[in-house]
Amino acid sequence: MTDARRAAAALLACVAGLTLVSCGDEEAATEVVPAASGASIDGEQSEVQLPHGRLTFEVTDAEEVTEDDAPDAGTSGRFVGVDWTWEPGAGVPPLVSGFLLADDVEAAVRVQVDGTWHDLGPAYDTAEGGAAGTAFFVPAGDDVTAGDVRLAVDFDGVEQTVQGDGSGLEAGAAAAMYELTGEPVEPECPVALQPQGVAGEATCTAAFVELPYVTGLGWAATGTTWIVADLSVTATGLSVAGQDQPIVEQTETATLDGVEPASVLLDEASGAAQRTQSVYAGEPGAERRLSFTRNLSSSQRAVVAKATGEVVVPAA
Repeated sequence: MTDARRAAAALLACVAGLTLVSCGDEEAATEVVPAASGASIDGEQSEVQLPHGRLTFEVTDAEEVTEDDAPDAGTSGRFVGVDWTWEPGAGVPPLVSGFLLADDVEAAVRVQVDGTWHDLGPAYDTAEGGAAGTAFFVPAGDDVTAGDVRLAVDFDGVEQTVQGDGSGLEAGAAAAMYELTGEPVEPECPVALQPQGVAGEATCTAAFVELPYVTGLGWAATGTTWIVADLSVTATGLSVAGQDQPIVEQTETATLDGVEPASVLLDEASGAAQRTQSVYAGEPGAERRLSFTRNLSSSQRAVVAKATGEVVVPAA
């Protein structure tokens, strides 16, 4: 409600309280009120993509609200209904979704109606596995539509805004979240065993994806992106001087364009295979070279051999 509307209400001898305005026998809430459990909010939809999932908002045009939908709304006035759902992992590339479900990172929701911003609280409950919060009714002028309402979501210092009808998205540093295809780049991954004289076979698979945000590192700096390098190396049938050396452990050192990783999201073994996910900073869409060495250990030797390789990621 605008200041002009409040002044007009005062001239009509309405008596203002903390939450309600009294006008004769009718009362109307002047602040945001929570919707009752099971209240129906059926309006226009808009989406905000976060690094670890998606928020889908539902916003109504200004309407009267029944006591069943909002007991604290009073007996007069019109309100905009605001509700949302939270889908953890939605819109996140499958390659890394399991490592980016950062529900311990809070996100805050605000809404602007009639020029006034209202805080609606957390977008999801970090203590309840990421469940979405309560629906709300916000006081509004008679002619306010969902398209007049502005929603804002702040996640780790970056705020995105969008109109209640889904138009006018301003994502800022999060804009790249809306361009993720979900498909990683999977170049060839040549690998060789060293030193000469070591018998056996080594195979490798690699996949790369760019992300604007990584848990524990935050948002990528302006003009850069985070690159997640997923690398799996399998070493089988190794022997030295005719003696079998089953590999029980791999230790990796790797660089991307000569730079060590900023973080390692994953380092796990499965039989003769070892998979890592390392994160690097770099220029979006640029050609890259991942150089790696895996020290291969058996139960008999600390380092039986080395598996080395270089993966070239073409420019986008």
